[in-house]
Amino acid sequence: MKRPRTHSLAVLTALLAAAFLLRVVGLGDVPLRGDEAFAVRYWADAPATVVRDLAHWEPHPLGTFLSFWAWKSTAGSSEFAMRALSLLGGWLGMAATGALARTLLRSRRAAPVALALAALHPFLIWHAQDARNYALWFGASSLAMWLFLRAAARNRRSDWVLYLIAETVALYFFFLEAFLLVVQAAYLVAQRRPRRVVTAALRVWLVLGILL
Repeated sequence: MKRPRTHSLAVLTALLAAAFLLRVVGLGDVPLRGDEAFAVRYWADAPATVVRDLAHWEPHPLGTFLSFWAWKSTAGSSEFAMRALSLLGGWLGMAATGALARTLLRSRRAAPVALALAALHPFLIWHAQDARNYALWFGASSLAMWLFLRAAARNRRSDWVLYLIAETVALYFFFLEAFLLVVQAAYLVAQRRPRRVVTAALRVWLVLGILL
């Protein structure tokens, strides 16, 4: 019984490593494009300046600006350093994608297939090498969705708290995450989850609304 699990873990680890290599090679070779340069210069500005000026007209939530500022303050402003933030966000999304596939399809074999597809997907590779907030959203959103499914299945307070944290982060990265809340509500209805689960979800969404 241990051998199949060990083999599965080795495959998943290899796929995640391959995905990382595909994204890190040449990460800092190309100069920042226009939107990237704007993000590095203005999104990563001091929080007081961003809140006073940029947040009023830039169509992204405050979490995006704060994450870029914190990362730039720590890692520096080079092409490689700033794109590494997106790479890590996209890489987290890769792992969450495998977990989502396994949970939704209820099969261990689904995880490596999903990981392989995500590892090679040109769209995901491109955004993981782009100093913008979309890969960060992908990572936080995928993790939040998996944590939601786990919380809906177990209905434990700790699981709901973890989901709340991840979902809050995802919404602070990109406004369109709100559409996935509708998907989650539809999932509860379609799966005919018990009333106690629905009640717990409603409570979490109420707290989420306050946090936003």
